[in-house]
Amino acid sequence: MVCMIHIVVFLLAITTVFEIFPLITVPVTKRLSLSSFRNHYYGLFGWCVRGKNKELMCTKKKIGYDSTDVDSSGHVLTLPSNSKVVVSNLLIVHPISLAFTLTLLILAVTIMVTPLGDSPEMLLFTALFSLPTFMLCLLCFLVDILLFISKLDWPGWLMLAATISVALCCSMLWVMRRVVSVRKYESQQSIAHVRPVEQYSISDVYLSKQGSDSSEYESTPTDGLTAPEITYRGFIE
Repeated sequence: MVCMIHIVVFLLAITTVFEIFPLITVPVTKRLSLSSFRNHYYGLFGWCVRGKNKELMCTKKKIGYDSTDVDSSGHVLTLPSNSKVVVSNLLIVHPISLAFTLTLLILAVTIMVTPLGDSPEMLLFTALFSLPTFMLCLLCFLVDILLFISKLDWPGWLMLAATISVALCCSMLWVMRRVVSVRKYESQQSIAHVRPVEQYSISDVYLSKQGSDSSEYESTPTDGLTAPEITYRGFIE
């Protein structure tokens, strides 16, 4: 049980790091990208193109790409998957997924370092919260695949690892919740079946027995009894 919650915290910490990488792709940094295609580099908050002097020229930082943006050669932006540019607005799920993962990590740390780890209600809430976290991670990876298909770079593939990691955490949280619930139920049943045993000292038993014997004697009626009369008769010859 203790080992399991440590594994959950470790996996969620790794998942958080994995989900940070897509957020720092171009144009936030010039070294990372979700996809590269024909000298175009696509990131979460925009895209860049490499000019003749090998310098990256990037768009303004915003979620989603604009169909009116053109590169340095005057070509309209085209995605590697030939999807419509408006689909790139779905990239908003990346920061939302990171927020959910951070919240789940905080809940897991709370369970690990506080007595709330023995609360079935807290574990149930955390396990339920892990379900939308997993769905958001999976949606992030699907959106990246939809936009960039085989041109997806390694920061995008990290979302697949993050999805698998959150799925494992979700499974372990549900197992922990069941273990704690069963343990609490068994403890309640054992307490209900245990009868309290009264303990008496030997002196108390002796005094109570003497008291019961004397009460029996006192309760015996003596009014109807008369003392026997004994007479002696002598014969004198």
